[in-house]
Amino acid sequence: MPTKVVESTSNQMNTVVVKIGAIFETVLSQQWVIFILIPLFVILGSVILKAYARQKFHIKREDLIVGFDLGITGCITLLVSSLILVNKQTITNIDQVQHYLMGIFIVLIFFIIVLFGAANVFRNKGWDDVNGQPTVRLNTLTLINLVGLFMLVAAFNLAGEA
Repeated sequence: MPTKVVESTSNQMNTVVVKIGAIFETVLSQQWVIFILIPLFVILGSVILKAYARQKFHIKREDLIVGFDLGITGCITLLVSSLILVNKQTITNIDQVQHYLMGIFIVLIFFIIVLFGAANVFRNKGWDDVNGQPTVRLNTLTLINLVGLFMLVAAFNLAGEA
């Protein structure tokens, strides 16, 4: 008797897990989720993590500099999508794969140059001295964050072609 109860519960659990998986698949396949919600959750998580790392939880203006995090996430997305493409078992056109990988490599180099350029701009022009304290300039912060967001969305778009 206890075996049937366990089997029945196991089958019900499998059905629930499959349904939850189908919901996640449906939600995560939407373009607006990929291009808007995921970057927003990455930004929010980054800001909260930075504030949480302090002894007293407090969000500072410096915590809102998330463009670099987004840009690096974009670079990692490109690398992972390239590895997935190379490891696919159903590759039929080697020339097409080589062209894709060469394009990803060029975009990755471009992303790295943009990140270092943005860091240089931020270092030289991103700070004001307010009462002897360095303070982030809002316009530079916004520019860095928009550049990072663009890089992440571009990486998601390119990774989707893999």
